[in-house]
Amino acid sequence: SLALVVVAIVLPLRGAIREAGRGLVVGGTLYFALLGLGFMLVEKGLLQRLSLFLGPPVYSLSIVLFSLILSAGIGSALSERIRLGTRAAFMVWAVTIAAYVATLPWWLPGVLASNQTAEIAARALLCLAVIAPAGLMMGCGFPTGLRLVAARDERPTVWFWGINGAAGVLGSVLAIALSIAFGIGTTLILGALCYLALVPAVSIIGFTAPATRTR
Repeated sequence: SLALVVVAIVLPLRGAIREAGRGLVVGGTLYFALLGLGFMLVEKGLLQRLSLFLGPPVYSLSIVLFSLILSAGIGSALSERIRLGTRAAFMVWAVTIAAYVATLPWWLPGVLASNQTAEIAARALLCLAVIAPAGLMMGCGFPTGLRLVAARDERPTVWFWGINGAAGVLGSVLAIALSIAFGIGTTLILGALCYLALVPAVSIIGFTAPATRTR
């Protein structure tokens, strides 16, 4: 996976950062790598945890993935209205999502165990209730990052798209290995730490406001 990511994504896109500022490249690369890795760690952790609760794999794939993608899409759309364009707003978002995901290993198993015998419709709604807060918040990260880097320089944005995708590919493999070796709870906590680490990464990028266009 690493070899394919380097050959198919990293090497072809490296020209996009040649004329960009060093701080923007370092901060943006770190930001989008952490974002892709964190998203996949949380997604795979939830998928593995809730698949045990839902039963047949077809339920876990359809319910969990659908709920996560739908809620993340809604969160991405909402980020146009609820901007994280200041340091304080961004920090509140990052700390909130990290705290929510990090606490899942402590309270989620008990909730699932107490509802294990419920009908599939009730279990599906419970999964949606668990996933939706994480998905809504995670969906804000990518468009927020793109707006921040584009405000400084639009040229390297294609590189950041690629880095995010590369991290997502590698993160999906890493998440499975971590869950097998250390448990699903560890995977979720590491995903939470990735979102928390976005705070120093975005500080490198900065919160430069877009220049006002004149007619």
